[in-house]
Amino acid sequence: MRKKLLVMLMTLCMLVVLAACGNVDNTEEAEQSAETVEENEDDEDEPATDSDTAEETSDDTQNEEQDESRTEEQEDGQGQSQDGSQSEEQPASNPNLIVDAEYANLQESTGFEFESNGDGTCTLTGIGDCTDSDIVIPEKSPEGDTVTMIAEDAFYRAEDISSIIFAGRTMELDSGAFESCEAERIVITGCDMVIGEYAFSYCDDVEEVYISGSNIEVDNYAFYNTGNDIVMEIVNCSGTLKEDAFQSCAVLQLTISESTLELDEYVFSYCDDMEAVAFDNCTVEIEAYAFYNSGDDASVTFTNSEININDKAFQSCSLATLNITGCETVLGEYTFSYCEDLTEVIIGAGNIEIGSYCFYNCTSLVNVSIAADSEDDSLALVIDDKAFQSCSVQNVIIGRGNTEIGDYAFSYCEDLVSVDIRGVLADMEDYVFYNCPEELVILYNGESYDGESIENAM
Repeated sequence: MRKKLLVMLMTLCMLVVLAACGNVDNTEEAEQSAETVEENEDDEDEPATDSDTAEETSDDTQNEEQDESRTEEQEDGQGQSQDGSQSEEQPASNPNLIVDAEYANLQESTGFEFESNGDGTCTLTGIGDCTDSDIVIPEKSPEGDTVTMIAEDAFYRAEDISSIIFAGRTMELDSGAFESCEAERIVITGCDMVIGEYAFSYCDDVEEVYISGSNIEVDNYAFYNTGNDIVMEIVNCSGTLKEDAFQSCAVLQLTISESTLELDEYVFSYCDDMEAVAFDNCTVEIEAYAFYNSGDDASVTFTNSEININDKAFQSCSLATLNITGCETVLGEYTFSYCEDLTEVIIGAGNIEIGSYCFYNCTSLVNVSIAADSEDDSLALVIDDKAFQSCSVQNVIIGRGNTEIGDYAFSYCEDLVSVDIRGVLADMEDYVFYNCPEELVILYNGESYDGESIENAM
C-alpha cells in the first residue's frame, strides 16, 4: 500500500512539472508508466494459479532427479579406482577349509626364489637357498606378495627332504612342480589347491600322503608312478581326483572319510601294491576303470556312505573281500567283473542296485550276502541281468525287502548250492538259475525250491 502511495505522489509531481513545461504528450506517457507500475505491483499480490504451481513442481522434480543422478554417479565412482577400473570384491573365505591343529602355527621355510606378478601375488620359482628337511610352504614372499603358484619344475629332483607341508594355502602347483624330489611325506591341510599334471610324479621315496579339510583338484598323472608303500589318507575334503591322477602309484592303504569326491577314470588304476581301500561317511562318484587292475588281495570297504560306482570301476582287480555297510548303493555294469581273487561279498541293509555283469566271472567267489541284516520290507533290492553269471559262488543270502532279479542273474554258477530269499520276490525274470547244479536249494517263504520250480512260486 505504501508503495502505491509513493508511486502516486511521484506521478503527481511529474504531472505538475510537465504541465508547467506545457508537454502534454509526455504527461500521457507518465500516466501510462504509472499504470504499468501499478499492474506489476498488483501481480505480485495475486495468488499463484494451478498452471503456475505445476510448472514450479516440474522444475523441482527435475532438480531432484538431477541431484539423485549426481548421487548415484558419486556412489559408482567410489567403486572405481583412480584409473577408472572397477574394484574387485575380495573372495569370501571357505568355512570348510580347516587346518589341523598340529600344522596351524608352523615356522615357514625361507630362502626360496620368487617372481612377482605385479599385482600383490607371486610365483615360487625355485628352492633357492632353503636347506630345511621339513619344508613349510610360505604364505608370502619376503616382499609381501601372496604365493599363488609354485612354478613348473620348481623343486625338480630336490634332495634331502623329509616332508612338504601346505597349511592354509590357496594356490596351484604347476606341471612337474615337485617331480622326482626325495620327499617322504606330503601334507595338505586347510587348503584350496589345484595340483597340476605330474606335480608329484616319480617321487620314489613318498611313504605318506595326508590331505585334510581341503578343497582339491588333482590333475592327470599328478602322482604318477610315485611312492614306496604309501599310506594315503583323505579326510573332510571335497573336489575331484582326475583321470590317471594316482596311476601306477605304490599305494598300500587308501582311506577316504567325511568327504565328497569324484574319482575319475583310471584314477587309481594299476596300483599293484594296494592292500586296503576304505570309504567312510562319504559321498562318492567312482567313474569307469577308476581302480582297474589294481590291488594285492585287497579288502574294499564302504561304510555309511552314498556311493555310485560306475561301469568297470574295479574290473580285473586283485580283491579278496568287498564289504558295504549302511550305504545307499548303486553298482554299475561289470563293476567287479573278472576279480578272480574275490572270495566274499557283503552288502548291508540299504537300497541296492547291482548292475548287469557286475560280478561276472569272479571265479573265487564263495559267499554273497545282500541286505542279510535288513528288517525293512520296503527296501529296493535289485539284481540286474547276469549280475553273478559264471561265478564260483556257493551260498547266497538276500534279506528282507522288495527283491527284483533279472534274466540269467546267477546262470552258470556251477558251484551254487544254497540261496536264501527272505523278503518279497517282487519280480524274477527268466533263466535266473540257468545251468546251476541240480542239488541247488532255494528257500523262499518257508518253502524249498530248485532252480526251475522257483519261477513258478511267483
